[in-house]
Amino acid sequence: MKYRIVLVTYGSLGDLHSYLAVAIGLRERGHDVLLATSANYRLKVEGEGVAFHPLPPDIRSAGAGSGGTAAIDGSAGRH
Repeated sequence: MKYRIVLVTYGSLGDLHSYLAVAIGLRERGHDVLLATSANYRLKVEGEGVAFHPLPPDIRSAGAGSGGTAAIDGSAGRH
């Protein structure tokens, strides 16, 4: 039986990579998979051949100036 599956994640690349691995595995088993996450990850998701849907807000614009972007991309605390 073929399923249509939506996976949702909102976080760092570490979160995204885990969901991408699941999405790819499901796709390889014949399911239709869509990954909903930050618009910043569109190219990465689509580059893996997984359908993409953006979730608001864009985490980079939402965190601008507050250190939020640094926390997400792993550069927080680096000098």
